[in-house]
Order: sequence, then C-alpha cells, then structure tokens
Amino acid sequence: MISSKHLRTPLSLLALVAATAIPTHADAADPPQVWLEVAKSVFDPVFDYWTTKVEIADINNDGLPDILFANVGGVQAGTPDSIVPNQAYLNDGGTQFLDVSAEVFGENALDTGRAIKAHDLDNDGDTDIIVATTWATQSRLYLQDDMGAFVESTELLPQQKLSAGDVELGDVDGDGDLDIVLSDWGPAPVGLIGSPGGVTRLWLNDGAANFSDATNQNMPAIAVNWSWDHEFIDIDNDWDLDLLIACRSCASGSFLFVNDGLGDFKNATPGNLPQAVGNVDFEIMDIDGDGYVDTYTLQDGTGFRNRILINNQNGGFDDATALWWGPGDNPPSYDYGGAFVDFDSDGLPDIVLGAFSTFLDRLMRNTGNTYKQVKDPSMVGTLITDGTYSVGVADFNQDAKIDFVFGEGENSNFNRVLYGEDIAPDTGAPVIGAHELTGAIEPDSMLTFHGRIHDNKTPNKPHDWQFVGIQWVTDGGSFDNADDITTYELDWYGEHLWRTGVLEGEELVLPTFETVIEMRVCAIDAAGNETCLGLVQQFLCGDGKVNSPNEECDGEEGCEPDCTWTLECGNGIVQAGEECDDGNQIGGDGCENDCTVTNDTTTTTSESESASESDSETVTATATDSDTASATDTETDSVTGTDTMNTESASDTTSDSATTGFNGELDDDGCGCTTNDSRGAGTGLLLLGLLALRRRRR
Repeated sequence: MISSKHLRTPLSLLALVAATAIPTHADAADPPQVWLEVAKSVFDPVFDYWTTKVEIADINNDGLPDILFANVGGVQAGTPDSIVPNQAYLNDGGTQFLDVSAEVFGENALDTGRAIKAHDLDNDGDTDIIVATTWATQSRLYLQDDMGAFVESTELLPQQKLSAGDVELGDVDGDGDLDIVLSDWGPAPVGLIGSPGGVTRLWLNDGAANFSDATNQNMPAIAVNWSWDHEFIDIDNDWDLDLLIACRSCASGSFLFVNDGLGDFKNATPGNLPQAVGNVDFEIMDIDGDGYVDTYTLQDGTGFRNRILINNQNGGFDDATALWWGPGDNPPSYDYGGAFVDFDSDGLPDIVLGAFSTFLDRLMRNTGNTYKQVKDPSMVGTLITDGTYSVGVADFNQDAKIDFVFGEGENSNFNRVLYGEDIAPDTGAPVIGAHELTGAIEPDSMLTFHGRIHDNKTPNKPHDWQFVGIQWVTDGGSFDNADDITTYELDWYGEHLWRTGVLEGEELVLPTFETVIEMRVCAIDAAGNETCLGLVQQFLCGDGKVNSPNEECDGEEGCEPDCTWTLECGNGIVQAGEECDDGNQIGGDGCENDCTVTNDTTTTTSESESASESDSETVTATATDSDTASATDTETDSVTGTDTMNTESASDTTSDSATTGFNGELDDDGCGCTTNDSRGAGTGLLLLGLLALRRRRR
C-alpha cells in the first residue's frame, strides 16, 4: 500500500493545461510520432533469449520504471534449450538500463519463465516478483527484503509443477492482499486437437505472501487448452475481480469467470462472451467511455484478425468489431501482444500492437467510434521486428513522452526499447470513471470508496502515478490552500480498480469537524496531469437542515444551538422522552398533559386546543430561507451508491446526500483540476471536502 501523505505544493501549470486545452478528435490530425530504438549504450539486450512476456515495474522503489523479461524456449513442448535465465534491467534515469539479472534472480539461475509480474505481495511497501514457469516446472517467488535485496521464497508457493501460460495479480477475495491466478496448459504437447489442457489455478495470499491453492474449491473445473493470456476485469461494476481467459486452441473459444466477491468463481461464458477460436490476448479498457470496461481480442477474428468486444452493461459483451475495427485497418497480421495507450493525449485509448513474423507492429488510433491505423509517419520508421510477443508502455526517461519496450521471441530473439522522439508530451488528463462512496458523513465514521481510475493505458502500475486518492478540507478550509488539504491514498487491487484500505488501521476514518467537510477524489499521473471529482459536501449543525443522525433539529423554534430540542411538554413537538405532544395541557384526549399516550378520551377538547392533526407527528427539519429545496427534496444521512431523488431548485448549492457514479462534475474551485474529462464522463456529487487521516503505513 502506498503510504498516505500531505500535499503541500500548488497544482501544476501542466495540470491546468490538461484541464483546459485537450484537443478533440474531430479537429486533431495524426501528429508526427516516431519511436526510435535506443542505442546499445542505453539498452544492450542479450541476444538469443526467447522472451514471451515483458513486465514494467519499479523494482528498487526510486520512482522509475524498470524492465523484467520472462524467457523460455519451446513451442508446444519443452526443448533442450528451454531452460534459460530471466532478465531484470534497472532504469538509471533513462540514460542507461543496467543488467541486474543476477542480483534479482540469483547467479546462474535458469528456469522456464513464461510470464512474470511484479507488485507488493507481502504488504511491506516494496516490490516483489513472481515468475510463472512452464513445461511442468515449479514457479518461483522473489520477495524483496528491507535492505532492497531479492530473496527467493519459492517455498511459500504451492509446490506444483505446472505448464503456466500466464500469471495475473489481484485481490480476488477482498481481504487486502494480492492473490495469484495462473493459466495451466496441462501436460505437453499442448495446443493440439487432443491436448487435455489444464484448469486455471487460484493461489490465495494470507497477507504475508504465504499462498494456498484454492483451485478445487473456487475455480470452475474447465480444462483450457493452451491459454496465452488471462486478465482480471470487473465486468458488472460490482467492484470485485472477474476473469477473462484467452484460449488459443479451445474448440469453443475463450472463457468468462465471474467472482462472487469472496474469490469463488463461476463460469459465466454462455450468453455473455461471444466466443471465437484462436484468441491469444485480452487487454481491458473502457473503450467507448460509458463507465463499463471493454476489451480487444487478438487473432480470433475472421482470418486471424482481431476483435472489439463492447460491454453491454448486463454482465457480458457484444461483438462490435464491424463497427469499431474495419478490415482495412485490421489485417490478418498474427498480433501476439499489445497495450492501450493514449499516444496523442486526446483522452481516448489508442492501441499499440506487436506482430509476429514479417507482419508490422502497428499503432491504432481511437477516433471516438472506430480504430484507424496510423501509417504516416510510420510508428517505428524502417525498424524490422519479426517476433514481438509482448509490448510494454511507460515513460522511461521522464520527458512526459510515451516509450515502448518489445519482448521478442522465436524469430527475432532480440528485445528492444524505443523512446518517443517526434511525439508531443503527454497532456492527457487521467480518467476517473465509475465510482461509489458509502458510509455516514459523520465525525469518526468510516467511509468506503471504490472506483475505476486509469490513464488510458495498460497495465495500471504504481509508477504511472504521482497520486491517486481522496482529499478533504474542513470547517472553512479551501482547496486553493495546500495547507488546508489532507490526503488519503487509495489502493490499487486489480484491473483499473482503486479502493480505501481494508486492513485494520488503514481504513478511511473521518476527522472531527465543527461545521462542514468537503471531499474529492483526485488522480495525478506521472506526467503531472490531474483530474479531480467532487464526492461530497456535508454540513453539520447550523445549516438549517437535519442532515446528521447527531442532529435532532436545526433552526426550528425550540431547537437549541447544539441542534437538540428544548424539552418542553406542551410545545406541540414530540421530543426525546415524550410519547406525544398535542400542544395543550388537557387530559383525556389520548395525549395526557405529561405527554404520555392514554386510551382515555372522555375529556372534551378546550378552545385552547388548536393543534392540527399533523401536530402529533414527528417533526422533520425544514429548510431555511436560503434553501429553496422543494418539499419533495429527499435527504439521506449516508452516502449511497445510487442517485438520490432531489428536486431542489437551481439556487440550492448544496446536496443533502452524496450520489455516486461515473458521471461526475469535476472540481472547478481554482485547484487546477479538470472540469470535465475528454468524454464528458462524470457527474458525481458536488465536489468538496477533506477529512483527517487515520491510516498507518504498511
């Protein structure tokens, strides 16, 4: 978990540019974009290592993205040269990548690494590594100690000899740590018509990187024949991690497994995933900007073309390839890997693709409703790559320009790093999409936030961000004054999903505040572009509204300055300790003169009894003169995940309850945050707030 911290500097001028000057697709032309391969003095890869997966991660916690390569030989079975070293390259400020493979994986460490992922697996704040190995071998775990050294800790993994095709990390059971899912090919030879395949494996984390096998209890017993990729996806916006599993040789195609929130997966493929044979890769992104994530697939379209699957917001996908990706821009090119990236900073996710054999790596530009290949100028000039299996995207040299790394295998066996040269710097604002905030807005109460936050790129990694979290001010504080702001950093837990801490002591707990708290969620990417969305503005006693369980009243006659009723039987108001109060002192009418209820109604009513029938009802706080809300204005005491009925007139500037969702208005308080994302997505609650931080660092 990233530690919490205070922001003490004004928002950057670059953030203001991102908020106000993002070009639109209608007017933008393809800018000059040329990625040039760096000199060998910067990156000198070892030739003849067969790389299948690339991982970019900050492995030494210096804020710079480093590079990891998983290397193995063999196609459908292991070969004598299958066992090779994996590689790690440390980023020295973008001027040089230092080969630290031996320091990370050990001297002369050889294995069959098919896939590799890096993140904090033992909750100690640094980056750890898992290598998923193939050809019936044991996968490996490397934990970083408090001195920054990597120590092989494979004994903490289930001791199983698998043929792993891919590995992904995410918190599937909601307990605050990252679990592991592996694709298992089963026994070799794999990928043939008669190959049995293997069951997708789930290893649950106990929080200290001790992993237990929960496959038999929690995963569908479906044999997948030769999966090259699987991805976590929250397909139904219920804030847990579902799974898409690519299958290259399954007769039916790929699979969708849906999570119950506790890590128990069920097969939801029928009727929800348009299956097709041959898929080798998924990438997850909200392509059309509707708040639900979509995906592309590679090689399972007609003639080895690719497909676009759009989320139908009903737990599944519709095949929208014909609309989004025409045949002229979607040739049968044997693409094996790719990534989403907003290369032109227009707020829409573009695609970079790595192709095999003599086919070209390509850049696909998102026009808002279709993908078009960028051909002039060429993405990589005259550079020939003939074995691209994996593509990584990051800013390696901190010039705010997108850089690439290509993992090459089989034909080329020569990995490449390319820096963005003739391309504009990144000015695209981060996207805060679908989100919810739940819990009562009260001092010392706990709030829970979930949201989808990304920078139009995949994967979503810590080094892509300067800050993702909640900010708040209280009691007259202003977001224009950095000293008034308190910050709470959110946790990434898979896909593009972020949340408040779930471990004891790391939850988001509101501070003590006297009158008002204003809260917003903000994201600042590595280039300094910022987006903020308002979450809630909540007043306490003195605003003329009963909007807190701690208030009995607010502003009415008989209401004390501390928003409690003056206890006075006969004032016509039913207060604490009273069963009734009809406004008179005459007994025998069902409400006695001591404000208790009786069935004796023999006494007639005196002329002084003038209370209406409604006088005996519980009084609801009414709005002050400054509040023009109509009588149908519905108020709640807590923040919910659904919209609240509100018929307030335009002059009412506060909200009695916080609503959530991906349509939220952006902050416009002079903080430099964007006022709208480039798609117009987002209309959350009136932005406000800040709380006191109650969170310890792991």
